[in-house]
Amino acid sequence: MDGRSWPRLARVTAVHPEAHTVDIEYLSDPGTATHVPVLVGVPVSTNTGLSGLPVPAGGPGSGYTGVRDITAVVDLVDGVPVVVGFLHQRVSQMLFKDKERMVYRHASDFYMTVDKDGNLEVFHPSGTYLRIGESPGHEDLTGKDFDGRWKIEKNIDKAPYVRLRVANAGMVKTTLTIAPTGDVTLDTHGKLTVTADGDTHVTTPR
Repeated sequence: MDGRSWPRLARVTAVHPEAHTVDIEYLSDPGTATHVPVLVGVPVSTNTGLSGLPVPAGGPGSGYTGVRDITAVVDLVDGVPVVVGFLHQRVSQMLFKDKERMVYRHASDFYMTVDKDGNLEVFHPSGTYLRIGESPGHEDLTGKDFDGRWKIEKNIDKAPYVRLRVANAGMVKTTLTIAPTGDVTLDTHGKLTVTADGDTHVTTPR
C-alpha cells in the first residue's frame, strides 16, 4: 500500500479498447495512471465475454463537461491500480424513476430497454426499432429520465437496413430484407406458406 486510502475515485480521461484499459485522474489528488485494467462483470476468456469502453467527452484535463463524464472506482491488486467498477453521475440521462426498468445505451445512441411489464424495445437512433410489448408503438424516452435529460442526438440521419437470415449448416436458406426505402425482399430456398383464418388483402397501385 502507498499510504493513501483505497479504493479511490478517479475520472476516466481516455480509453484503450484494444487492451480494455483506461487512463485516469484521481479525484482526491493530482495523481494519474495510464493503462489501468478494467474488471468485467461477466466471465471473459480469450474468445468469450464482453468488451466495450465508452470514450469520455473532452479528453484529458478538460474538466467535467456533463456530456460524457466517467467516474471509476479504483483499487490496488498486488500493488497495481485496477478499475473495479464505475459510478453513475449525480446528474445523468441514464437514471429512471420507474422501478425495474433496464436500459442499455451505446455511445452511438443505439439502445435497448425493458420495463417492469416485460415490454422490450431495441431502438436505432434513425427511428428504426423492434418492439415486443403490449402496444406496438415506439416508447419515446425523451425527457422521461429522472433528470429530464434523455435525448437521442447521434446517428439520427442514418438509413439502416433490417435483415433476418436463416442458415442451415452454413448454407443460407432464407433472407428477409427491409430496405430504408421501404422495399421488402424475401428470398427463400424452401416452401413459403401463408395461412390466414380471416381475409387476406394485398394492395398495389399497379
